[in-house]
Parts: sequence; C-alpha cells; structure tokens
Amino acid sequence: MAGQPTNSEEDPRAAGAAPASPSTASLTQTTSVAEAVATDSGRLVAEAEQLLRRSNRRHEQVFVLGGGPGGCAAALRAAELGGRTVIVEERRLGGTPLQWGGVAVHVFLEAARRRADAQAALPGGQRLPLPEGMSSLPHQVEEVCTRLSAEARRKLEDCGVEVVEGRGTLTAHSMAVDRAGQRDFGSGGVVLACGASALMPDWAPEGHPRVLTPEGLLSSGTVPERLVVVGGGAVGVEFGSLYSRLGAAVTLVEARPRLLPALDEDLPAELSALLAARGIEIRTSCRVCAVEGSAQEAVVRCAADEKAQSADRVLLAVGRRPNTRGLGLEARGVKIDRGRIVVDAHCQTSVGGVYALGDLVHGSGFAQVAVAEGRTAAGHALGENVSMRGRHVPVCVHSSPPVAAVGLSEAAAREAGHEVALGTARFEESVRGSLAEVPGGLVKVVANAQHGRLLGVHIVGPCAEELVGEAALALSFGATAAELARNLHPTPGYGEVLAEAAGSVRVAGGRG
Repeated sequence: MAGQPTNSEEDPRAAGAAPASPSTASLTQTTSVAEAVATDSGRLVAEAEQLLRRSNRRHEQVFVLGGGPGGCAAALRAAELGGRTVIVEERRLGGTPLQWGGVAVHVFLEAARRRADAQAALPGGQRLPLPEGMSSLPHQVEEVCTRLSAEARRKLEDCGVEVVEGRGTLTAHSMAVDRAGQRDFGSGGVVLACGASALMPDWAPEGHPRVLTPEGLLSSGTVPERLVVVGGGAVGVEFGSLYSRLGAAVTLVEARPRLLPALDEDLPAELSALLAARGIEIRTSCRVCAVEGSAQEAVVRCAADEKAQSADRVLLAVGRRPNTRGLGLEARGVKIDRGRIVVDAHCQTSVGGVYALGDLVHGSGFAQVAVAEGRTAAGHALGENVSMRGRHVPVCVHSSPPVAAVGLSEAAAREAGHEVALGTARFEESVRGSLAEVPGGLVKVVANAQHGRLLGVHIVGPCAEELVGEAALALSFGATAAELARNLHPTPGYGEVLAEAAGSVRVAGGRG
C-alpha cells in the first residue's frame, strides 16, 4: 500500500519495537564512532610500521644462494616482508635433509621399526635374517624427496620468489649464476646458505666401493653384515643405530672419550649403555689412522691400537666441509676462520649486506638451526631488528632411542658461573615406559639453584625430539623448573617424565 514502508525501510514500530531513546541512540552512535576510530587507528599503526620497516630497509632485493631448509626459510621470509627475492639452487630444493639427511633417514627408520616389531614377535633367541627388500627403499626416498621438493618450489613461487637453477657466486655488489647467462641481477642483500659436503679424510681410500659416505650407504640399498661407523657424532650415531636395527653388526669408532661429545655428558653415557645392550660395539678414544679396502672386505686401523676392525662396509661420518669453494668470498672480502664464515648475531658477515648461515658458519647440521638463521638473515636485510641472540634452538639426534637437548649443559652452566640445581627422571620408571617396556632413558633438567630458572633440558628416550619442543618454549619464556613441572601432561604419557624431572629440582628455600 502507498505510504507503507518497504522491507528496506521497515518502521520499527510496526514490529512492536519501541522507538530508540535519545540516550540509547547517542550511545550507539558514540560506540560506532569509537569502533571506527579504533579500526582506523589500527590500520594507521600497521601502515606506519610498514613504512618504518621500508625506511629501515638495507636492501630492496634479497638473493639467496642455496635451496636447503635455511635458504628456503630466508627466501620465504624476505618475500613475506615485501622484498623482491631470488633463490638459486644447482641441485634440488630441500638440500641435505632431502638428499640423505633427516627425511631420507626417516624412511629407513620406518623400515627398521617394522623389522624390530617383527623381531620382537619371534621366540627368544631367534633372529630375523638380513632384509632383502632394502633395494626398494632408495626408490621410496626418491619419491618422497621429489614430492617435497616440488612442494617447496610451489610454496616459493606462490609467494613471488623467483627460483633459478644453477650455482651462484658473489660479485662486486650482487651475485651471478653460471646457468643464467649474462643476466644482471642488480644490487641487493645476499644470503649464503650453500650447506656442506661429507668430509673425506686423507687416510680413507677415495672411491672405494666398501668405504662410503652416508649418502652412498643409503643409496646402495643394502644392509651389510658388518658395518664400522667412523665418527661418533650425530650422523654416526644415527646411522649406527639405524643399521643395527636393520640387522647389521655395528661398531662405532670415536676419537674422543665419548659419543656425542657436544652434548651434556649424561646423555651419551646413557645412550652408550642402551646401544651396547643392543649389541653395538662402541670404541671411544680410538683415532682412526687408516682404512684399507679390498674386493672382499674393508679394514679399519686405529692409532696406538694393534686391533684392526674388519667390515663389509665402512661408513665415514667424521664431519662435513662447508661448501665455500667457488662462492667468491675472497674477492668480496668475507672473513673466514678455519674454513667457516664468520658472522654476527644477525647472521651478517664481515661485509655489510652479505649473510651466511647453517653449515657454512658452524657445521651443526641441524635444519632447525638453519631455518631460524635464515629467517633472521632475511629479516635483518629488510630492516627488521632481529638476531639469533638469546634464541633457544633445540638439537635432535634421530637415533634409537632418540636424543634431544636445548639450552646449557650442566658443565656449560657451571662454566658460565651459575650455581646449578639438577633434576632427573627415568623413562622406564614411568607408567607409559613400564607399559611399553622401555629399557631405559632419562630426562635431565639444569636450573639455577637460587631461583629455579631453567638453564637447559636434556633427554634421551622415546619421543625426545617431541618433548624438547616444550622445553624450548619454557626456556624462551624464562620459566622456572617448578613452572615446567606444574604444566599438565596427559597420562599415561612420556611428558610426565619431563614434568617429574623438573619437579625434582631443589633450589634455595625449597623446590624449583
């Protein structure tokens, strides 16, 4: 009917609603204005922060040399911050973790777990023969790595990162790529993330089929009856543990007094006992002086030791050499110390605008460290005030059982001047550990004895690589041992062992 309101201008009185009072209308109007102001203020603050970052930018472009975890993290972060980003990789995106590192090892670990389950089901004393189906595992690794590398490329390109195939080198103000012709990439910040290669010692016969690097051993697709692993660091322990579970008779040879010498001494002591109980022979303080190979076997000789160790295969896990050759570091004036690039807390080298990370710097071989450094380097290049100072980055060894740690060891804490309080708990004494018949393992918590603040957490046992993430978060927030202990954990679960260890810390005036 004429004169009646339409749906879009419906009279509220027709629906039985009372007309809004002047005070209610005024309040509604004031609230709307306040919300609009808050929205505009938030937008203005965000725009101001973006303009400030742009004004603080050291570079508009970022070039990343190396497509491993650290390089990809740097490229993605640079793209997130709005920088024009180019990443250069001569092989396959993903780096060492895909070629033979964590991803590849985990494919073999799954096969080892299945074999261990089958072995446990056999009557006492019986042993499974060496697996014959191992030849398919390298193909599985290749399929997984190809898929993950393609996913990495897709993610980079979706973020606007240009992916260039080839080997990059530093130039006077930027970089050049050997497969990109004479293309001028322009000036910009450079992030070096080229990784490292297996170190071949002088005493090892190069190219001998029975003396292999980790990549060569995985690629062979075979399980030797006798395997000698030279090197008791993270890689040596991982591969020795893995091939023992696959059925090989393994001997670990380490020149220093204990395995995993960089970790808190209680961890390698516990791990060594568990590995020895599985039949792995461990020879520490044994410096290899020669490896001899024939068509039938290989022989490892140690200095000051007349006992020679025979094996079907010898794995060399004595370290990695940074891939600095051919990068043009000398021409650019980048400082190098004992083969590794020197950087500051921002991952910046001695040359402004040139950054380096991962194995080029410290050789830790841990992808999570390189990722954190990559994000830091890219952020700093594009004006962020970020650094690695004070970061608590966990380290993990994917052995069986796994090992993980974050923060200071007991020795490092005492050396730094802390009065130390300790707490420990054992996995086999927990409900979950008892149900799973876990043979051993422990959690060790290092805290300041005066106020209980966490300094370090060290784990060897099931799910160590998962539990250490909680410990890293607690350290990052400056938590005390008591606060970590009060955090609720599912029961029965291995997290209870972490809580028990933290709860057993005694500090001045009571518990941590």
